[in-house]
Amino acid sequence: MSHDRYPEIEALDKTIEDRELRLSVATGEAGRVDRCLVGVASYVNPSVTISVDDEYSDACDENPALLLHLVLAECESWEEARDLPSWASVVGLDPTEPWVAALFDELGRVVPLVRSMTGDRAKAISPWDVQMNSGAARALRERSAVDFEG
Repeated sequence: MSHDRYPEIEALDKTIEDRELRLSVATGEAGRVDRCLVGVASYVNPSVTISVDDEYSDACDENPALLLHLVLAECESWEEARDLPSWASVVGLDPTEPWVAALFDELGRVVPLVRSMTGDRAKAISPWDVQMNSGAARALRERSAVDFEG
């Protein structure tokens, strides 16, 4: 099924275009527990790097909409958490580990910056679609570099 039939993907694309976002997989330490770094930059705001859960190894520079999905999923999981233990439980990390607490605190600093850059139009693809590789998640993953050449 074509990706243009998914309003979720259209919202991701529109956010990237309207907000003039540039997203890329950041270099440096990949992190722990299937986490990677994604850099988010725009012409208006300075760049910011956020650690995202990349359990399915989706992150690639050739698919900015997929990178934005990963960023928004991380923002949403942090925003929905009441505290460190509830966030750690949702993302499958041990809240007693010092690096997990540091990551939670770092997200507390970075998520508002990312949200100021991305706005609230786009949302992450549903976790069910991501896990099952169905619907919008599958269509987003199937995109090729040709899709981004305009």
